[in-house]
Amino acid sequence: MESNDIRSLLLSTAGLGLRLLQILIALGFLAIIASGIRIINPNEVALVTRFGRLVGSARADQIHEPGLLFSFPYPIDEVIRVPIRQVRELVIDELWFPAGGGLGYPAAADEFDIDFENMDDERDLPLSITGASIDPVREGYCLTGDTYIVQPYAVIKYRILDPVDYALLTVESEELMRTVVVQQLTHAMGESAVDEILTIGKRELAQKTLVRSQDLLDDLSSGIELLAVEFKEIIPPRHVIRDFQRVVSAAIQSQTMIREAEAYRARELPRAQSDARSMILSARADSLRTVANASVRMTKFKTYLPEYGHRSVALESRLLRETLEELLNGIKKLYLIPASEKREGPQIRLLLPKDRS
Repeated sequence: MESNDIRSLLLSTAGLGLRLLQILIALGFLAIIASGIRIINPNEVALVTRFGRLVGSARADQIHEPGLLFSFPYPIDEVIRVPIRQVRELVIDELWFPAGGGLGYPAAADEFDIDFENMDDERDLPLSITGASIDPVREGYCLTGDTYIVQPYAVIKYRILDPVDYALLTVESEELMRTVVVQQLTHAMGESAVDEILTIGKRELAQKTLVRSQDLLDDLSSGIELLAVEFKEIIPPRHVIRDFQRVVSAAIQSQTMIREAEAYRARELPRAQSDARSMILSARADSLRTVANASVRMTKFKTYLPEYGHRSVALESRLLRETLEELLNGIKKLYLIPASEKREGPQIRLLLPKDRS
């Protein structure tokens, strides 16, 4: 009797264990099936690879928009999320050497116990900081077209344009962009003069680097679109940074003086042109009056000439009388002055109007 009870208990326990195992297997199977259900966020798309091969023959079938995505569980299918609606930034500092304290020296204050902010002269720095030349192992640099050395620090902004090309890159995307931008930046630097790079040529340099880098990334089918190249800092080597700062200050002062001169020119030139036009018009009016008066006098002279040949004395008397009559008509006051010792007879002083005096 006891043996049968034990046997029944063992069978019951085995059946319960079997049912539990079946439930666990079913739950595991459901969990595996459910693992193939993914939620794609609004700022991304997804690609599905099945046994390492991209699923879908056309771009529309390969790219899955935000929402629910049903796929086979891993490792059959692998879902690759690609953030396409984000603008990302990548720092390009391979050609730059960090400066500290505004002196253009490396940020090594902790290592060498240096207070850059209160330092007045770079000669107080230890030789391990200043050095006699650039260390190519530790420091990046570029050569300009006129063989000067500069160290640029740049940030590139980019976004993913083609998620398929981007996801199937055989190299790491940021490393690819870094290599391409450094190469094209070095090339562009070699075509520019140092004065332009440090002053007014940064925008052109950034645009040239952007266009050339984008062309190369397109040739590599990277699926990346570069939006901007921004230079946060372009500095000369720390050994000569003070001299370069003086050059930049002089260039800025020169541009300021040019702008002030252009403003003065824009302000004074219209006034001078107006005065010149007024003077020209006045001169032309005077010329017309002078010519007209001369013409009238010449006409009178021609009329008097024949008579003067026959009766010169009578003509002179008549002209004198006419002239005196014309003058006397404009007299305001008449003064009779006693005769002087040298002259006999009354002397007359005439007070004429201003326009006739």
